[in-house]
Amino acid sequence: MIFACCHSSLDVKSQLALTLKTLCGFGSREIAHALLTSESTIQKRLYRAREKIRRSEIPFAIPQAGQLAERLDVVMLSLYLLFNEGYNSSSGESVIRKELCLEAIRLATLLADRFEDNRKLHALLSLMCFHAARFDARIDKRGAIILFEDQDRASWNKELINAGMHHLKRSIYDETLTPYHVEARIAAEHCLAGSFEQTNWEVIYDQYVMLDQLKPNPVIKLNLAIIQSKLKGIEESLLLLKDLSNHPELKEYHLLPATQGIFYMKLKNYPKAVEFLTHSLTLNPSERERAFIESKIVECKKLLPAR
Repeated sequence: MIFACCHSSLDVKSQLALTLKTLCGFGSREIAHALLTSESTIQKRLYRAREKIRRSEIPFAIPQAGQLAERLDVVMLSLYLLFNEGYNSSSGESVIRKELCLEAIRLATLLADRFEDNRKLHALLSLMCFHAARFDARIDKRGAIILFEDQDRASWNKELINAGMHHLKRSIYDETLTPYHVEARIAAEHCLAGSFEQTNWEVIYDQYVMLDQLKPNPVIKLNLAIIQSKLKGIEESLLLLKDLSNHPELKEYHLLPATQGIFYMKLKNYPKAVEFLTHSLTLNPSERERAFIESKIVECKKLLPAR
């Protein structure tokens, strides 16, 4: 059915929006989060897609074998977005919706069995496995968010990390380097590091530079700015984040001011930290993200000098 929704008569973004809405049950907010756009844009896109289907009488039949390969790239991107929404849920009470991630892995595995020579599929599966390996370390027993640097690596799933390495090895020697390959390489670097402090940030930064060249988007630039805190210090990173705050696609992105707030906390500039963390709350974070940000604001206020 995903192959049926990814009809070439529609533009790619409409194919993705239609798939995520019709088959994955996403709401407009979740689709907007996945595609880095606004809910109103998604609603208009869905309306236009449905109108085009109706006017053009586009047949939504399951494509035959020869047509499957033509639609494979968009189907893979749909599964990538399905996994991402499960991994960083933009709605509901839970940070992680494991059922979405596991379904994305299941479907990607079926595709890899069908298109066994497609190395891009193995890169995508590798990426999913590396991220899924950290499920249990990302939230505490109360369901609260645990920052990446504070995660207990002993609880990372070794079996999934091994599966990720298996698929990563099967993905190499491809004629074309794809974003899935680079993202999987970044995830592997994190999974193989002995500790957060032992992470090879130079390699990760270089990989993000490559990723930005392959699929430039503001969130990748945000990650590059964050990584600079490990290479050149938090102050340098904050300067880059300040520049990014003027980017039109990041003005409503709550993780940017949230990151600035956390960095100011590390610098013990608690008034500034409260300012940025409070601003991030106005940008519609998920319920669990809101709870995490509010807990950091409380922590900052306790550390403010008494008046």
